[in-house]
Amino acid sequence: MEKSRGPVFVLCGARSGSTLIRFILDTHPELACPPEVGPGRVCGALADMVGTLRGQGMGPRGSDAGLAGRIEIEPATAAVINEVIGQRYAEYLGRRGKSRWCDKSLDNAVYAPLLAQVFPDAQFICLYRHCLDVIDSGLEASPWGLLSFGFTQHAVEFPGNSIAAIGHYWLVTTRAITEFESLNPGRCLRVRYEDLVSAPEQTANSVFAFLGEQSVAGIGEMCLRAEHESHGASDQKIWFTDRIVTTSVGRGERLPVAALPPPLREEIDNTLVELGYSQVGQEHDDPAKAPQASAGSPPAACSAMAETIAAILTESTEDKRSEVVERWPSLVGREVEIGVGETWREAAFIGWRFSPGQVTVIAASRADRTDGARLRMLAGVGTWRALLAGEANMAIELVAARVRLDPHDEQILMREAAVFGLCVLLGISHVWSFTDHEAAAVAAPPPGSGSPPPVPPAAPGAARRRLKGALMKIYADRGARSRA
Repeated sequence: MEKSRGPVFVLCGARSGSTLIRFILDTHPELACPPEVGPGRVCGALADMVGTLRGQGMGPRGSDAGLAGRIEIEPATAAVINEVIGQRYAEYLGRRGKSRWCDKSLDNAVYAPLLAQVFPDAQFICLYRHCLDVIDSGLEASPWGLLSFGFTQHAVEFPGNSIAAIGHYWLVTTRAITEFESLNPGRCLRVRYEDLVSAPEQTANSVFAFLGEQSVAGIGEMCLRAEHESHGASDQKIWFTDRIVTTSVGRGERLPVAALPPPLREEIDNTLVELGYSQVGQEHDDPAKAPQASAGSPPAACSAMAETIAAILTESTEDKRSEVVERWPSLVGREVEIGVGETWREAAFIGWRFSPGQVTVIAASRADRTDGARLRMLAGVGTWRALLAGEANMAIELVAARVRLDPHDEQILMREAAVFGLCVLLGISHVWSFTDHEAAAVAAPPPGSGSPPPVPPAAPGAARRRLKGALMKIYADRGARSRA
């Protein structure tokens, strides 16, 4: 096939790694990829203008991307738009000393059918990322409200539920890309974010091969060191990034997936399966479920913190260990895995067995984790450091999902006796809270209740008062810290 010299459009959603792929494209000696300039919107507006002046009717307005992106235009109109936009990019290429332009504007996904008509020699890179990780990244980048990245209209549709709003955004955008890809298979290349960060050079060179361009050795390192234009819309996070890492893969597992309404979750699951991803709620950073993502050794800082936690548990006194299992008899002989890392896949693990007179820190590897009844805890190095230093509250870290439990109860995470026992041994908690009986009594709050669980009337008076005080303290601490 003859080498195409047409433009390259990246079809993507927000928080999908589009700025990284822009840097990769822009680092190639023949390719220039500026910040987002929205050629699709320009095509839509010019189609309106040309059609109106020729008496062909206004049609969908260029500001309505969903409609304007799908209109059919006359070949003569397409030629006019191609010339107008092509001249601007020719000037840009001359200034950059390159021969082919690319664009990764976020609205390319909905304007793709129109772009394909205006630029019949264009090629398209279809960039995908797992829905939960997109939601997690979107929440991280929008801490004070969903006002950017195209989330706003979806936030209106799902008021008070940011997870559902971004999930719906992902679904709408991803479906637009997959539909275009299915109709234009010869012009499209599918790329997954997970592959891009786990094997950047291999993935980048497969993109260059598809485009008919030469491969570039070391592109994964070069793309973050090369100079790129910063005046324009782009993800600001990448400007403070010095290497490509996989730590963001799988972070979406910490989200309370029950926030996704069942019909929306079903549609998301169907689309994820179509793209080769695991469904919502499954451990989607598992290499067995994402073959392209390689799992390396845990970072040194994670291993060091895991060793610190093991040392604290080992040095706990026999009296304290005995007191813990006496307080919570169900813990005797039970094993808990403690992970240090941002994702299950890349964490360093140790295992702890509750025994009333012996030290039992055990080795724990990913292959060992087959017992579904075994509790697992995961938190990053910074979170564990803050907890051990008394600078963070376990209840808040659990609610914020900076500490993750598996299996877990999204309504009452603090009911788990093993969490209390570990916190006591690690010095994170000095309050002897629920007994086994009390924890079981409050494990199932009334459906839809947002208030503290009721105190079970069957509990003895002293136990009821103690339980009520502990519960009210947890909820008071949450309120005080949220106000702070």
